[in-house]
Amino acid sequence: MMEGLRRMAMVLRGHHLLCVHGFKGMGYSPEFVEKICKSCPNNGISKCEASENSNDHVLRMDRKVIEQLGLKDGEAYPKSVLVSHTAAKVRPDDLDVICAG
Repeated sequence: MMEGLRRMAMVLRGHHLLCVHGFKGMGYSPEFVEKICKSCPNNGISKCEASENSNDHVLRMDRKVIEQLGLKDGEAYPKSVLVSHTAAKVRPDDLDVICAG
């Protein structure tokens, strides 16, 4: 990827991409990511702690989103690609399957 993209890169989990169209005007800044993760009632220090198996559920959901969008885990993508892929490849009916983990 381009060097400029790497400098501005931030890590998002696959399931964060499901929220891209639900948040208007602010975009994903490092502060936004920190705020949304801290706002999750199940967020632990490094994993989801809603229940004993919840982190596994979130990891499966992350994998399903990445697969649905045709992305590669760990790869850097411009925001425009993530937004367009999410809009084109995730339909409301897909959420039941994806979110089931």
